[in-house]
Amino acid sequence: MLLSAIANHLDGRLHGDDIEIKGVSTLEEASGSDITFLANPRYRDKVGASRAGAIITSEVLDTGMSQVIVDYPYLAFTETLSLIYPARRHEPGIAAAAHICQSARVDAKACIYPNVYVGENASIAAGCVIHPGCFIGDGASIDSGTVLHPNVTVYNGCRIGSDCIIHAGVVIGSDGFGFVWDGEKHRKIPQVGI
Repeated sequence: MLLSAIANHLDGRLHGDDIEIKGVSTLEEASGSDITFLANPRYRDKVGASRAGAIITSEVLDTGMSQVIVDYPYLAFTETLSLIYPARRHEPGIAAAAHICQSARVDAKACIYPNVYVGENASIAAGCVIHPGCFIGDGASIDSGTVLHPNVTVYNGCRIGSDCIIHAGVVIGSDGFGFVWDGEKHRKIPQVGI
C-alpha cells in the first residue's frame, strides 16, 4: 500500500517520499518497507536508529524517514494495523455439522461454524461468530457482534453482551470456589448465578 493512501485514510499529511508499505512494526524491529509510530516523546531518541521506511508522528521529525503527520499517532497506528492487516470476514450461516436445538434462536446474520452446540432456548444475535467446538448452554444468550473463538463454553442461562471477544478455551459461568464447613466436612455451595 502506498504511504500516500495510508496518509489519506488517516486524514494525515505526508512528509517525504511516497513509498510502498508492506508491514507494520515497532521502531526497533521495523524494516525499510514497514511503517512505525512515535507517540511517546521518551522514545524519540530511537527514531534515528530505526530502519523503518515511514513513521506516524504528530510533528515533522529531523530524519530521512518518510512521515505521516497526525494529531494522535497511537490511534492512527491502530487504524493502520487494521488497514494493512484487515480482519477476516465471516460469512453468515449455520454449518451443517453444527447442532442447533429446535427451540434455539440463531439470527440469519450470525456465523456458526461446524461442531458448535447451541442448547434449548439459547439465542445468538446478528453478527456473532461462533467458532468450531463451542458449547452454548440452554437459555444462554449472546448479543450482536460477539465472537467466540474455538472451544468456548457458555453455561446454561449465561448472558454475553454485544461486541465481546471471548478467546479460545474460556468457560463462562463455571463454578466459583464455594464451600462451607459444616463441622465435619466441606459442603459445596450451589452456584446458581449466571
